[in-house]
Amino acid sequence: MDEVLDAAVCVSSAHRVARGEARCWPDNPEILSDGPSCAIWA
Repeated sequence: MDEVLDAAVCVSSAHRVARGEARCWPDNPEILSDGPSCAIWA
């Protein structure tokens, strides 16, 4: 059951990112030395 819940949350988050409605935590993420930001998007 945990895998089903995890998959549902991933789909929901991906849908929000695709619609441009995702939020970033923290608001001003740290930029890592190799380029990408260290943030959670949901």
